[in-house]
Amino acid sequence: MGCGNSTATAPIQAQAIQPKGTVEEQAVAQLKLLFESIDTDSDRTVDKNELQMAFQKNDQLGALIAEAGLNPDSLVLEQLDMNKDGRVSWEEFESHLKKPATEQVATTGHVVAAEATVEEKAKARLREVFNSIDSNKDGVASKEELKTKLGSEDEGFKTLLVEAGLQTNFEVLEQLDGDSDKRVTWDDFYGKLKEAAKAEIKATADVAAATEIKIEGAGTGMLICCM
Repeated sequence: MGCGNSTATAPIQAQAIQPKGTVEEQAVAQLKLLFESIDTDSDRTVDKNELQMAFQKNDQLGALIAEAGLNPDSLVLEQLDMNKDGRVSWEEFESHLKKPATEQVATTGHVVAAEATVEEKAKARLREVFNSIDSNKDGVASKEELKTKLGSEDEGFKTLLVEAGLQTNFEVLEQLDGDSDKRVTWDDFYGKLKEAAKAEIKATADVAAATEIKIEGAGTGMLICCM
């Protein structure tokens, strides 16, 4: 997981950041992430086996199903499958679960069943952003590498910094640098930006800074495809 640089350093305090967008927009974004996590073969539908695996891994999914007025203990796929084709589409999933998901966001700030998925995606997408900064692949981001990133046209990265309460100029190195060694480790980077990334994902289902990463050697405007 992290690089073990934390011996004499106080834990990074993560601030809760309020996602942008309406409660309904946040609910739909998080439901979409939840659906994609259940759709393990990425065919844009969910079958019986995928639903069964999801129930085994996610204790909160049954509660969301129950809040939708369905029976989580009896033929869930059949209850969600409105056109009776034996599979659940995103449209069917959203139609049944949007209302309880919206209610959960209004009361708790997130769709409980999607919380683990949000955290996993935030970590994966921030890792992509960090790797795009670490051009020499030595596992840390130097002042020069951060300067290059800040000088690029990746506005999503600057927005992420602002949302995390950080500077968008070269002072950000000192703000990200947990042990003042003029180098930013993955642990430093993730610790300071995790909550901002999660807030973006809760509102839009992705992190804008990750969608802007250019593919090495490709022409301008080509981006890494979102997962």
